[in-house]
Amino acid sequence: MSVRLLHLSDPHFGTERPPAVAALLRAAEALAPDLVVISGDITQRATAGEFAAAADFVRRLAPLPLRVVPGNHDIPLWNLAQRLFKPRARFDRAFFTPEPPPWCVGGVELLCFDSTSRWRHKNGALKPAELSARLAEVNSPGLRVVAFHHPLDCRKDVDEENLVRPGPAIAHALAEGGVDLVLGGHIHDPYVALAAERFPDVPKAPVVALAGTCLSHRLRAGAPNSFNLVALDAARARMAIERWDLISDRDFACVGSRSYGRSAEGEWRRVEAGEEVPQPAGDPIIGGNAAALTDSGAGIALLPEQGGTASESSDSTLGRDR
Repeated sequence: MSVRLLHLSDPHFGTERPPAVAALLRAAEALAPDLVVISGDITQRATAGEFAAAADFVRRLAPLPLRVVPGNHDIPLWNLAQRLFKPRARFDRAFFTPEPPPWCVGGVELLCFDSTSRWRHKNGALKPAELSARLAEVNSPGLRVVAFHHPLDCRKDVDEENLVRPGPAIAHALAEGGVDLVLGGHIHDPYVALAAERFPDVPKAPVVALAGTCLSHRLRAGAPNSFNLVALDAARARMAIERWDLISDRDFACVGSRSYGRSAEGEWRRVEAGEEVPQPAGDPIIGGNAAALTDSGAGIALLPEQGGTASESSDSTLGRDR
């Protein structure tokens, strides 16, 4: 059984683009995923009006199941009393529960974590001990996915400061907790990679998938509005991740994909076209436009950089305020 996740991130309601909103609603209806995951920065400044717009968008996604994690933009910036004492109050009211239960379907389990901090403007952190304890509460025999806002990995030097902290300890906790895939966002730069490339001393490290901004005009060079479509097959320990971009402000279309398989030793590795992992075997779950694939270091952008480099810093629409 293949389970499909629609991975959205960083809609930043308050800066949303109406053509992107309409196109995304059409795409969600057509794709009919098993679950929608939104990995943070639902709003731009955590105002009541922005959360109301976000909640309306979520209602229009119904009846699709949903899991949402907060981003740094979802806690108040200027209202210091609210930021210090009730940072998630509006987020929790808009999305119904402060800590959603694990979602389990078809041997795939998803858990959500909050990487935001009332003490930091934009950077994120997680406590490895708390990660480990939560992961130990549920022991799924299939594939385990976690979602939090801040990225565990990135492809551009300029984004190193945006990585979740403490990265190595988090990677160890995730691997030891049996996590196979980490979903995130924050930097508006779609990226898929093996965490083992950044953390080579972490056995059985997961795959990392970052989504771009699905709706906002706060775009980066070479990264239009986009989302990820993830297919997971727990029985064969396989996954495939497609990137879908908004084309000419009309519709989202798949521009590339990458498949991964877990070996008999429990290590994730990329599955090339026509290649099989020793165990389990089988074809990639879903395909994509292989001609659009472009390697970028250890991971991929799933689309050419259009002249950018790994140290590109010309993302003026974002500046230092991710």
